[in-house]
Amino acid sequence: MDPVDYSKESLLPLAATLSRKRKTRCYFLQNRHHFNQFSILDFCYRLFRCRITSKGCVSLAEALKLNPSHLQELDLTRNDLSDEGVEILSKGLASPHCILKILKLHNCGITHKGCVSLAETLKLNPSHLQELDLSENHVSNDGVEILSKGLASPNCILKVLK
Repeated sequence: MDPVDYSKESLLPLAATLSRKRKTRCYFLQNRHHFNQFSILDFCYRLFRCRITSKGCVSLAEALKLNPSHLQELDLTRNDLSDEGVEILSKGLASPHCILKILKLHNCGITHKGCVSLAETLKLNPSHLQELDLSENHVSNDGVEILSKGLASPNCILKVLK
């Protein structure tokens, strides 16, 4: 297999392609150590209101399983992921190669059923997830109870839960 090219020149066409899609925002953050180069280590996907459904979560979960996966932040705010999409994403989060630190699932049609797979993910060793945004979903008291079991795990390092 050929090595993947993460140079600025190879990443900018990807960013341009994604930014042409309706309401898709893709940002590459500059690496603090190499100010003139983009780094995949600081890779952040913002896919705010992109009409992504559970079918689109299959590809996202596969990206989280890559060795190495350098994606640290994934913003899926206001997409119609539903519980099924969260279950699929959780399979990617469960990968030992996934180093995602921030996952934003604000207003994604998630109920207490989606909290089951997220709670299991929080129990994993290692779980790198430090921030999880579930605001404006319908998780209910049942979902909070389910998530609290994941938060109680010694492997859980979550610092922010919205």
